[in-house]
Amino acid sequence: TGVEGKAREMLQQAVALKEQWIDATEDPRLLGELLDLERVLALRRDTDPEWQSAWRLVRARRAVCCRKAADRYVEKGLKKAAAAILSAAARELRPGMDGAEEAEALLREMNASAAALMAECSPAEREEITARVAQGGGGVLAELSARFADELEIRRVPGKQKVDPFLNFLGESGQ
Repeated sequence: TGVEGKAREMLQQAVALKEQWIDATEDPRLLGELLDLERVLALRRDTDPEWQSAWRLVRARRAVCCRKAADRYVEKGLKKAAAAILSAAARELRPGMDGAEEAEALLREMNASAAALMAECSPAEREEITARVAQGGGGVLAELSARFADELEIRRVPGKQKVDPFLNFLGESGQ
């Protein structure tokens, strides 16, 4: 199995432990661990069909977690942030998903939802969202992952100040 196989096993265990800790399997607080697992699976996805299948499943889970995060932002009245999350996820997670019909359908739905939310934004906000998403490199999704990781960190470190993952995300304040 080699180093990659051991890394995969350890990261799968990390995801499972985090799922137990937060008592959820589809939650934005899993984004960091899922991204790490996805990166390791990418090492062999082109040469091993089983690794490619696992890689696609992890990407699909990331999409679901992003969808759930966007839904939470909408509930808080943060449509600009939700539109950016959905648009970034649809753009960044689509490559390599050809043939994964369920994941492709979810990504299309996320893109349509992003467009609907952007239609409710001002022209300046739409321009800002488009620019942030176009930067690529995981910027929007990396920030999202970090915000929800911070939310968990305060539960682990006594005295650490709570960070609200909804506060001023992409320059938008919550209700």
